[in-house]
Amino acid sequence: MWILIFAGCATQTQRPIGPCVGKKTTAEAIETLNSRRQQTEPIRAAGQCLLQYRLEGKQHKENFPVKLWVNPPNDIFLQGDVAFDAAGLVLGSNADEFWFWLKPKEISAYWWGKWSQAGQWQSFAINPAVLLEALGSVGVPGDDWSLTHGRLDVLWLHSEQGTLLKRIFIEPCDYVVTKI
Repeated sequence: MWILIFAGCATQTQRPIGPCVGKKTTAEAIETLNSRRQQTEPIRAAGQCLLQYRLEGKQHKENFPVKLWVNPPNDIFLQGDVAFDAAGLVLGSNADEFWFWLKPKEISAYWWGKWSQAGQWQSFAINPAVLLEALGSVGVPGDDWSLTHGRLDVLWLHSEQGTLLKRIFIEPCDYVVTKI
């Protein structure tokens, strides 16, 4: 007895083409992003990092391996093996504190702080909050945001003086952040 099996020719269900409707209110948008942040899965990864910096007018480049452990929403640890130093760059955070340590002799520095007093640290190009956001774990603290609709939903945060502090662009179909 011979049995013949054919597979693979079924029609696929497709998502309708056309505009998706985003969240109706700012509160709904913030609630969705904060909820997604709480549901983010832990990450463990390894890779390469390129660090470029200028010291005394001289350009320096370091290409080094990094290891990353993330347990959202707040626990993060990034270690870079810079200049043959097994922990030449360390960046981390937990629910209360964050830290950033560079050990290469040319730029040895250490920063530490509490999230509750983090205003001055948020301006650093690399900090745990920025790294978490880059990994898709975007938290939206406070209710001082405004929401606009278009092809993307955009959350806007302005200072009391009206200066733009942050914009978060969100794809309305699946409510994933596309750009910050």
